[in-house]
Amino acid sequence: MTLLGPPVILQREVAQFGSIGETVMVHCESQSSPDITNILWRFGDEELKRKGGGDISIVESRSGNRIKSTVVINNAQKKHFGQYFCAVENGLGQAEAAIKLEEIGKSKIKKYFLSRTLII
Repeated sequence: MTLLGPPVILQREVAQFGSIGETVMVHCESQSSPDITNILWRFGDEELKRKGGGDISIVESRSGNRIKSTVVINNAQKKHFGQYFCAVENGLGQAEAAIKLEEIGKSKIKKYFLSRTLII
């Protein structure tokens, strides 16, 4: 049995990471029944368009009652880092999440993963 209700964003208020000069992605995954009818991304006061052209695009993938929306930033620059907002909507309501995109240097990434390596 599937329960009907407003959408739920599966990870809210999370940090995601990327490096200047790289292709960086900001993900927002949600679940909903009935299906999500609208997804909106904002960065600051600016609404991001699905086919915005330039260095930013938005892609979506669906699997059952889940949808993953991803902002793809080509050749990320300092101006791209900060707070993103993902809003999803269906016929029964809406949900919003804040996702902070943080800059991390390549040496910091290596150090981060090395500090979490488990030696058996």
